[in-house]
Amino acid sequence: AVYTLAARPGVGKSSWMHSEAAHIARHYLARAAEQGGLTRRVVIYTLEMPERQVTNAIVSIEVGIPYTVLDDRVLSQAEVNQLSRAAGSLSKLPIDIRCV
Repeated sequence: AVYTLAARPGVGKSSWMHSEAAHIARHYLARAAEQGGLTRRVVIYTLEMPERQVTNAIVSIEVGIPYTVLDDRVLSQAEVNQLSRAAGSLSKLPIDIRCV
């Protein structure tokens, strides 16, 4: 399936899309594990953000740390630990990011 998301600036489409992509990728991974088949992939095409920003946005949503905190790189040790765990689990998800 192909989904296209478009909306006015500032309404949260990027946050929603990143959260939904991670959710769908987890579903694909779980289904493949249950059925022993190939894992489908989630591909994010973006015109607005470089890959690093998309990755940071997904991680920030997963751990509940505001993106601006990640971007400023001012983190407590607890937040660093949370990010490390989240990055490890997210790296296993079948998500490809394409910046065009």
